[in-house]
Amino acid sequence: MALVACGLNANSQITPAGPPLLCCPTPVRDKKDVCEVHIACSHILWKTNAGWQITGYRNLDYSLEEEMAQRWKISMSEMRMAAINDDGAVVLREKGQWRKLFFQRDTAMDSRNLGPSVQQVEDQDRIAESENGKMYSIGVPLPYGGSRISVVEVGKEHCMALTTDGVVLTWGSGIDSKVEEIRTNEQSGNDHKASLEGTGDCRTDPRINKGRAKDVVNVQTSPRLLDFWNEDMAIIDVKGGDRHTLYQLEDGSVWSTGMNKYGQLGLGDTAERNEPCLVPVTGVRTMFAGGWISVFIATDTSGR
Repeated sequence: MALVACGLNANSQITPAGPPLLCCPTPVRDKKDVCEVHIACSHILWKTNAGWQITGYRNLDYSLEEEMAQRWKISMSEMRMAAINDDGAVVLREKGQWRKLFFQRDTAMDSRNLGPSVQQVEDQDRIAESENGKMYSIGVPLPYGGSRISVVEVGKEHCMALTTDGVVLTWGSGIDSKVEEIRTNEQSGNDHKASLEGTGDCRTDPRINKGRAKDVVNVQTSPRLLDFWNEDMAIIDVKGGDRHTLYQLEDGSVWSTGMNKYGQLGLGDTAERNEPCLVPVTGVRTMFAGGWISVFIATDTSGR
């Protein structure tokens, strides 16, 4: 397996020997047997066969295996780490110490559908969870009457959901297409040419729905169907970073869209994208997005 990553590396959170921005998917040679990744802007938590390891933040690179069991469910934000421990309790790690959290339930709601969740304590303004195929945001059921929800991913300012029949829903903060148009026009001819050469012109890719209307909005407050791809393409995985999103299609290809200031889209530049572009990685088994970083676990030794 190969570990490949791109995005912000200013605190050596991805690799200690590298530039502050990794705009192309880059093999990470110093992390072995990684099977799970949790990402914040300035640090990454890696789960390996040997235990948990944190890198980047305040230039730390140390093991947490004595504090955290591998089977714990973990979620992480910039200032804290939350976990469901062996006893089923939610614990929070702040300033190097763990403390147990206690929940007060709303007796007016069905407690069977609203159990403790790591996402509930990570960041109160970005709560999203899936219970029994239903979606909740801050304890309120979200209005979606389609298929059951199989996966929910949350970013800092947006959320994504994947249904059992491959439909992707999204809500929260978005990117205004007018801003992207202005910034694109400010690029030099060479920069624009390099951008297209590095990622391929996705507008002519047969997998892209060419008839899709340009109706990007800044904030989408309720789940909304995405129709980036043609009907014969299905999405098998979706991951949300702070302001960028990764998609994996059934043909194994990986696509990215959103903010790209730190190269987190893996497209060889730092230009924002309003529609998905093909990421030059192959053989991806698992992908992770968070903060301003994207990580891929792939079968290809080069990741490209």
